[in-house]
Amino acid sequence: WDDGSRDPLERGEWRIEGDSLVLTRDASALRYALRIGRGGDTLIGASLTSGTSVTAIGGVASRTVSNLPPPPTPVISIPSVDSLGRPVVFSSRTDEAWYVADIAAKSGGPTPTGEMRVWIDTKNGRPYAAATSDAGLVLYSELSNGVWTYRLLANDLVSGPAITRSLAFLVTPSGQVNLFGLNASGEVVRYWQNGSTNPAGEYLYSASNLSVNQLDPRGLPTPGYTGGLEAYTTPWGGLNVAGLDSTGRIWTVWWAPGQPRWFVSNLSAIAKTAPLSGDITAFVSPWNGINIVGVNSLGEMVSTWWSPGSGGTWKRANFTSSTLGPTVSNATLSGFYISPTRGLNVVAIDSTTGDVILYWWNVARTGLGWTFTNLSTATGATGVSRITGALLGLEASDGSVNVFGRNAGGATIRYAVSGAITGAW
Repeated sequence: WDDGSRDPLERGEWRIEGDSLVLTRDASALRYALRIGRGGDTLIGASLTSGTSVTAIGGVASRTVSNLPPPPTPVISIPSVDSLGRPVVFSSRTDEAWYVADIAAKSGGPTPTGEMRVWIDTKNGRPYAAATSDAGLVLYSELSNGVWTYRLLANDLVSGPAITRSLAFLVTPSGQVNLFGLNASGEVVRYWQNGSTNPAGEYLYSASNLSVNQLDPRGLPTPGYTGGLEAYTTPWGGLNVAGLDSTGRIWTVWWAPGQPRWFVSNLSAIAKTAPLSGDITAFVSPWNGINIVGVNSLGEMVSTWWSPGSGGTWKRANFTSSTLGPTVSNATLSGFYISPTRGLNVVAIDSTTGDVILYWWNVARTGLGWTFTNLSTATGATGVSRITGALLGLEASDGSVNVFGRNAGGATIRYAVSGAITGAW
């Protein structure tokens, strides 16, 4: 109960004090106390303390089995952070509503210590999230009844190799989920769905330290990755992990179907790409075009790309100079492919104005080259609707094109257009 004169207490810390369950909020004097029933399955409202004021509160809660129907099928799920800095998953579903879950709190699992990766598994239509934690690599999943659970993936194995940073993921054309990352020594580690399930029907994983088991025995160097990794798959099922070393060179660790081993390539040397900095982003088109995009020392967006039509060689392209577009921040990139227009897209923050800039190309522009759209202008984004940090762009299963980010206050913001990229954002 609230008379409307106080700030609502949305989240805080629960603890047991004697026969009371107490909820408090950090940096606040607000304190809710509820009496615990004798059997432990009932709570009765007791008091609300705010500073020196104590107010009686009413209400009763009883533990019971929920008869609510399962949540609608998700069409898009993304990672974000709530106002307390806790990792959450937002999902839009077929009822056109948005849902949010504090996955660590809801599952009872460990709190992520690194960036989360979120996807919807096409094999069962359920959202999943993976993250590093103090307890190891953790996989969170939403069951069909809406309950979130967690598993430490190393427990699937006799002894799973650790991933401590730079987590990345990809889903192959056959639907196999792969997780990649680095251990404390900078070695590349892979976890992947092995085709088996446990008695609960959850997909089981295998794991391998690719540096130790694949690269070292053949004298191949493990790239000295210094930042995040980008994992991507090809239409023929190839597995690729890309990242930058300390000098800004693009390195990939990769495997192709039919090959008995993994390989390492310095793509910057092959394509003669100048050093990049910050984040990179990678995406692949259905016509087998591979694009790895980063930012050079001038703030220009540069693509290192390959396609069968390019003669089988890696090439480079400068989107900023070819379009006379704005320079961008090197820590905000996100690239993605959209099917309705067969389009290639990279979104980033304008380094001068802070506007969200979408560099894009689709088959209708064959022969015309890339162009760009200022999404902040297109959406009329001002004030709290302006995105200020890293971006995430992707196409949802309902055909919508989406760009997500957070505003200066930490709220999650979505810019979207239905179908055609030339529509109204």
